[in-house]
Amino acid sequence: MKFRTIQTTILTACLCACITAFSGCSKGANEPYETPSGDSLTESSDDSSSESSEMSTDDTLDESSKPQTSSGEEYPEIVLNHEYLETVEADILYVWIHLYTDEEALRAEFEEKNPSFIDNDQLYYYYWPKHLDAYGDQIIREFLSDYGIAYEDVDVIGLLSDVHGDFDKSVVSLMLDDPRVEEIFYCPNPIVWKEM
Repeated sequence: MKFRTIQTTILTACLCACITAFSGCSKGANEPYETPSGDSLTESSDDSSSESSEMSTDDTLDESSKPQTSSGEEYPEIVLNHEYLETVEADILYVWIHLYTDEEALRAEFEEKNPSFIDNDQLYYYYWPKHLDAYGDQIIREFLSDYGIAYEDVDVIGLLSDVHGDFDKSVVSLMLDDPRVEEIFYCPNPIVWKEM
């Protein structure tokens, strides 16, 4: 059973890594939702600009509320929080929303309903991702419905319980407090995301 969990984790990680690599938003990241802290949102190419008396967006936030960013320079992604969201001037944000999934409970339920799959890797690894995808799709539909958003207006990856698209800033603010949301990523330059 431990081997099966490891295989599924590796399969999911590989899928996530591929999606992340093609997105252009997480250059060099091994985990799709793990962003290193301490990276700055912007890098200055001129030393004199760092001595400027004007405060950058980063300087207006205290250390505990600074959002994390990926290492991608051209397409940075930011793990949103309320403090950072207040600094965003746009009314419509292109965000990637990752919903929480209790994969252990879901797997236990799947195995209880399908005991014959447990000892048959071929069946298990054919039907488990389908079950995970259907579950993710279902919770995304319920989530979007609660906010009055049409499923067809956004992009969905059920297998990862992820949804991305253009959302009103006020709706994103409400979503940040939704217990179903694990993380919301904001990409100020979402060109690559929109091409996925």
